[in-house]
Amino acid sequence: MEVDTEVRLTHREGRRFAFTLAAAFTVIALLAGWRERELLSRGAWLVASLLLAAGILIPTRLGPLERAWMKFGFLLSKITSPVFLGLVYFVVFTPAGLIRRGLGKNAVAHRLVAGSYWKTRAAVDPEIRRRSMERQF
Repeated sequence: MEVDTEVRLTHREGRRFAFTLAAAFTVIALLAGWRERELLSRGAWLVASLLLAAGILIPTRLGPLERAWMKFGFLLSKITSPVFLGLVYFVVFTPAGLIRRGLGKNAVAHRLVAGSYWKTRAAVDPEIRRRSMERQF
């Protein structure tokens, strides 16, 4: 008796994975056809059709494909995340900081008032303070 050590997807998980990828490849096929990229369009239609058929006929056997796809996504995120976040930092935050400094503003600096940097607050009734801390979310 042979033991199946491969973890399989459920019917629902397999179908969801296959249909999602089939929809994505359908969009790629449509865009490629619109841009007159015939070879790419036909290839994407083929992949979409195969995924759709696999999702209908053998959804539980798509586990290895799903794991490979997720590994590909993980590796892709290792490249795209630092690039995207670096662009955001240098295109958005750096110019904003330079403009604020040019205008003489500094969000970190605090004013010295009466020999202290502490901000004085008005006294609050303990019951009001306790109620304001309940159900914060």
